[in-house]
Amino acid sequence: MSSRLITTCLAGGLLLTMTFAACGSKSDSGAPPETAPKLFRPIRPVTGTEKTFPDGARMWVLPSGQTLIVRPVPGNSNVTINTWVRVGSADETEANNGVSHFLEHLLFKGTDKFGPRDLDVAFEGAGGDINASTSSDFTNYFVTAQASEFERMLEIHADMIQHATIPADELEQERKVVIEEINRANDSPMRRLFMNLNSLAYRQHPYRLDTLGPASNIASISRESILSYYEQHYSLSNLITVVAGGVDPETVKNLVEKHFRTGRTGGASPVEAPPEPWPTEERRADSRMGVKKAYVAVAWRTVPAGILQESVALDVAAEVLGQGESSRLHQRLVRREQIANSVSAYSMNSRDGGVFAVLAVCEPEKAARVEAAILEEIELLRTEGPQPNELRKVIEQTRRQFIYDTESSKGITFSLGWYATVASPELYYEYLPILEHTDARAVQTAVKQYLRAKRTLVSRVLPEAFDLAKLEPAVTITPAKRAPLPTTKEAETSVSQPSTDIPSAQKLETKEYRLKLGGTLIVRANPSNDVLAIRILFKGGNRLQPVPGMTDLLARMLTKGAGSRNAAEFAAYAEENGIDISARAENDYLEITAQGIRGDQDRMLELLSDVIYRPLLTAEDMEIERSLILKGIVSSRDRPERLANEKLLLNLYPGHGYGDVGERIETALPKLTRKQLIDYYQAQVNPATMVVAVVGNVVPDSIRDHFDSAFSMEREGTAESFQKLLKSARKAATAPASPITVKTPRPTEQTHVFRSYLTVPVMHPDYPALKVLSALLGQGLSSRLFVELRDKQGLAYTTYANFPHGFDPTGFTLYIATDPKNTQAVLSGFDEQVLRLRKEKISPAEVEFARNKFLGRFHLAHEKNMDQAFYLAFYELAGFGWTYDSEFPRRIQSVKAGDLTRVANRYLSKPSVTSILGPPAAIGAQPKQ
Repeated sequence: MSSRLITTCLAGGLLLTMTFAACGSKSDSGAPPETAPKLFRPIRPVTGTEKTFPDGARMWVLPSGQTLIVRPVPGNSNVTINTWVRVGSADETEANNGVSHFLEHLLFKGTDKFGPRDLDVAFEGAGGDINASTSSDFTNYFVTAQASEFERMLEIHADMIQHATIPADELEQERKVVIEEINRANDSPMRRLFMNLNSLAYRQHPYRLDTLGPASNIASISRESILSYYEQHYSLSNLITVVAGGVDPETVKNLVEKHFRTGRTGGASPVEAPPEPWPTEERRADSRMGVKKAYVAVAWRTVPAGILQESVALDVAAEVLGQGESSRLHQRLVRREQIANSVSAYSMNSRDGGVFAVLAVCEPEKAARVEAAILEEIELLRTEGPQPNELRKVIEQTRRQFIYDTESSKGITFSLGWYATVASPELYYEYLPILEHTDARAVQTAVKQYLRAKRTLVSRVLPEAFDLAKLEPAVTITPAKRAPLPTTKEAETSVSQPSTDIPSAQKLETKEYRLKLGGTLIVRANPSNDVLAIRILFKGGNRLQPVPGMTDLLARMLTKGAGSRNAAEFAAYAEENGIDISARAENDYLEITAQGIRGDQDRMLELLSDVIYRPLLTAEDMEIERSLILKGIVSSRDRPERLANEKLLLNLYPGHGYGDVGERIETALPKLTRKQLIDYYQAQVNPATMVVAVVGNVVPDSIRDHFDSAFSMEREGTAESFQKLLKSARKAATAPASPITVKTPRPTEQTHVFRSYLTVPVMHPDYPALKVLSALLGQGLSSRLFVELRDKQGLAYTTYANFPHGFDPTGFTLYIATDPKNTQAVLSGFDEQVLRLRKEKISPAEVEFARNKFLGRFHLAHEKNMDQAFYLAFYELAGFGWTYDSEFPRRIQSVKAGDLTRVANRYLSKPSVTSILGPPAAIGAQPKQ
């Protein structure tokens, strides 16, 4: 994880924060002595400190010692409250390891004001989206809601953090949940890879401790110990509260002082552990799991987050090596040599140190070749440094990412809050100026200093039965044979500069146009930020594809060379100019998106026009992408829940494109010819039928003129080809005549259960009621599945109900992962909850609550320009018209209790499809041979 991009994996309260760094060298001549690295200890601002930052954010250290940072975002109707507690697994010991994360769960179990589950109801009933996370350096709690709900959300948030009661009975139930979370994590090969890497990097420092902790600790730690830990660390002086969105800083300050005034004072400061000595020799760790692919991490320890100049240089090294399709490792390992399915590089920092890592997924026999190639590319970067075009690319992409982050109130609070917690908020504002002055020599120096051969850490996860004798030997590439780095065909002399003005809130103007060729263009002028988002949808997708996997292959191919640029040149041009362009296959459409900033529209339209009119679709690229799709299917099955879902879809949609996954693609895609792909492109990518949505700080009429100019060429035969595609479409799936249960035996630590009922398409009048029903049953911490199966019975860490949109009948799906011994209890729990919906009267209050919860999330899902562009384009493509984006919430509000009972009886009484994956004895299946 780059120190500039606070990338977090938030899954029901768990923060998996992984740290990686630059490259290793083969020669350590002239290296200084291997002494323990110097630590960076940020000086906390004293009580009474006030500061204003360049973007209008303000910081106060309140009289209580609590730090408050408020970033106003005029024009944003949302607000995020994010409180960071300076305590994490680095403050633990072997004896209580896991307590920080366990406590994070327990804070949601009530206060004197709010009983168990009342907190969840209070947050979600007002449309708030809540979660929390734990890492080595911190625990944080956040809620995003409409700004009009700010004080109510703050009151609940502050009460939860200051006055958690941790009832004994709730604690015992949550023990089961956290142990389920640990079991679920233990089935992940990536987690095993990271855990091994962490144990190699840290042998003395408390960073060696697992954030989740061992299950034995969670099973035995006493309530008294947890309460003591809470009292010790959750003092006001250990809190950093960051607020961002459509709020006034002075008002926020007054309300924070009001609602946090009763918290405890004093308390412990974060542990200041002695520095971990540098490794003095290469360290390695191999693990075996029931996987098909090899997972490889090559890493080095680096610097604390507060040492910014070196941290920035290592970020540049990571970007050059493994971020984006034009990066060195992607071009070499994935595209040219084709020895890895995927590869990426990250420089991730913590308070007391960082880790730079390169990650790759590959065939097991190629693991040694992949490792050697990574080390070779690092040596090249060490000896020659990055090229000028690579530095330009990193600077532009990073600058853009800062802009994209400020679109979201949540993104702002994570970036600012992370820096304020592990170092200081000033570093957030110093990052870009330092980056812009980072040259090739600085990158080389950092690589030489930290990525040394004798400090290399190598972690691998391999299949259980794989014979190491089958490892292919490394292949050395001599300098004369190195492929040239991808570059642009023409260098841009300047890039668009974002506005530094803070815009005022105003009503958004949206206009619809009919393009000259017949496509629909919807333009929304949003002056509140500089992000320019373009979404183009072509009806078809998996639903209409003649061959399973065909739309995915075509989507990948569209950006693998277009116009006068081959695949490497196309990626280099887009990335060097900071433009994010991609194509994706969805169930009902093929989608092409482009994101940039104000002023990028000409370059964006040039690329989009090339992708739509002039994709190269070469035979060589087709074979590469076909191979990556097939390898990706195999590696996806290393995650148990993915394999269980594959089995569900195959049986829920027999013969229909929505079920074109896994086995179907493996059977059909190898036979696909290039001519078939080109014919499909002619039918699917038709400018005359496309729906385009553009959202940004633009003039609508001007955008219309640009699109008419860029998309003015008719393609002969395209309309006829699309009509043939429509006529040959497979019939929509129907519910099975009797229940279907698919059992997949695997030696996992959890059983994964999916159950799905085939219902209706998005255009059906019952669709809004089913959406509300899914919110009531399985969306959020207050849903019935969460409360009844997770909270009250402790059967799972993860459970949900999902009902996606589809142009054809779509599955209403329930999911849970549980201890194998609870498999039958989970199946009975699903039966019971579905029967309740059908037989018991649902109160108007519960219906209103579910509506508000759904609408709150729907509103939050419109915060970014790219999200708004999706809804405008999707509703237009579906036939509702883009104005349905405003009408749909009213349809949700009109749903009544009787509607929920009616749709539950109509659709959830039909025979379902159930997919169960787990240990053979638990699921009643024969072991896999």
